[in-house]
Amino acid sequence: MSEVVPFQEEVEAADAVLTGAVEYTRHFMDEVRRGKIVDCREALPLVDQLIASATRNQSAVISLAKLKVHDEYTFHHSINVAMFSIIFGRSLGLPLEAQRVLGLAGIYHDVGKARIPEDILKKPEQLNDEEYSLIKRHAVEGYRVMRDSAVLHRDVLLAIMQHHERHDGQGYPRGLAGQAISPLARIISLVDVYDALTSNRCYRKASTPTTALGHIYHQQGAHFFPTYVERFIKCIGVFPPGSLVRLTDGSIAVVRSVNPDYSLLPTVSVYLDQRLRRCQPRIIDLAQAQADGLNLGILGCVDPRPLRIDPALLLR
Repeated sequence: MSEVVPFQEEVEAADAVLTGAVEYTRHFMDEVRRGKIVDCREALPLVDQLIASATRNQSAVISLAKLKVHDEYTFHHSINVAMFSIIFGRSLGLPLEAQRVLGLAGIYHDVGKARIPEDILKKPEQLNDEEYSLIKRHAVEGYRVMRDSAVLHRDVLLAIMQHHERHDGQGYPRGLAGQAISPLARIISLVDVYDALTSNRCYRKASTPTTALGHIYHQQGAHFFPTYVERFIKCIGVFPPGSLVRLTDGSIAVVRSVNPDYSLLPTVSVYLDQRLRRCQPRIIDLAQAQADGLNLGILGCVDPRPLRIDPALLLR
């Protein structure tokens, strides 16, 4: 079991892990486009590294994954889904081997998109019915691509096929509902939507984490397995690590870690003062600050684009 390490120390280690995992994803997607069979054994060390990083400091790896600016959505999305699924699985009490299977499912869940024309995947306008039907084929295509990989766990194949199924039966490709959806697919489907909403897409800007969680919360019990949404929010926090937030004194901070007892009062690092000027970073445990009589809290999440800052650089 990995030993818990300080946030700043793990940021650097997590950066190397995530970068390597993204490069692997780019490689195997290119292989699939050329019609080659994926050797899933190559992904196992990467999954173990993701698990180890999340164990050493979960907040650091979440922060880095969501703050780094990415141009190639599909590759980074696959790794983010793997990482968030592992973390959520850990919070649900899944054993190590199940976490490894979850990590593989996350990495490969969108592999079928390698069989979809890129002009459709990257179309900035709304898809027409024919294009959307083609996009929806990626779940089945992914299953077909990966079933030839003999070492792949059956639960990974089910998660690939079912990650767009919905609890109320309104998903695809088979319209499965409730218990008919595999346990891992229930986790992947929720995480998939969260990461998609909080990522920049060719047709839509990223939502803030709180906006995304609010959207998902209103779909609990319908699109997502009952209790999973609330347990996911408890796992990553109302203001997840990496969230850029405005404090009640007007300063701007990045959430470093979640306080499990006070979900609205995480530990933050203040980087911009009330006049939005760079200041010496200050780490504040908001729950402790309030216990000490300091009336300081979070007003809400902030979109970094108008501030013209790269939040990932604030972690360095």
